[in-house]
Amino acid sequence: MLRKIEKSAKNINEALALAAEELGVTPEELSYEVTREVGKGLMKLLVGTEVDIVAWVTKEAEAEEAKKPKKEAKKEEPKKEAQEERKPKHEVRNDFVIPKESVDDAKMFLGEMLKKIGFDAKLSVRLDGNTIYIDVSGDKMGLLIGKRGDTLDAVQYLTSLYVNKGKGQYIKVTVDTENYRAKREETLVRLAKGLQRRVVKEKKDITL
Repeated sequence: MLRKIEKSAKNINEALALAAEELGVTPEELSYEVTREVGKGLMKLLVGTEVDIVAWVTKEAEAEEAKKPKKEAKKEEPKKEAQEERKPKHEVRNDFVIPKESVDDAKMFLGEMLKKIGFDAKLSVRLDGNTIYIDVSGDKMGLLIGKRGDTLDAVQYLTSLYVNKGKGQYIKVTVDTENYRAKREETLVRLAKGLQRRVVKEKKDITL
C-alpha cells in the first residue's frame, strides 16, 4: 500500500528532505504534491515562507527498497519536554527605547502595503514610550479609514505584527490619518455621556 506523509517547511527542498528522512530514502526517490504555500509579497515579509507537501516513494524506488534486507528498527527513547517559565505576553520596561530598526520596519512595511493597495501617502512618525505613532496623509484617506475605522485598524494590526515579529520587547504601533482616532474618541465620549443622562432619566439599563 502506498504510504503518503505530510511535511511542512520553509521551502519545498526542506520539506522533501524531512519526508525522505522519515521514509528512509533520498529526496530524488520521492514524488510529492504541494498542498499549501504561504508567504508571497507582503505576507512573506510578515510571516516568512512556508510550504506543506504530501510526499510518497516512487514505485521504482519502492520496488528496490522491498528487495533490501530489513533492518531492525531502533527504539527511540522518549524525549523529555523542556519546561519553560511562563512570561508575560507583552512585557514593557520603563527604560525601554524603541530601536531605530523597528521604526524603519514600521515605515517600510506600512509604506509598501499602502502603495500596493493604491495609496500615494506620506508618513509622519513620532515616538512616545514603547509606542510608534504613524500619521498617514494623502488623497482618499476616507477609503483608508473604512467603515467605522475597520480598514485603518486592519492596516495598524498588520504593521504591528510585522514590527513585533521575533522581538522580545513588545512595541505598540498606532496608525492614524486626518486625526480620525481622536475624533472617534470624542464621538464615543459624547455618546456615553448622552446615554448616561438617559439612564438617569429613565432608570433603565442600556447596553453599549
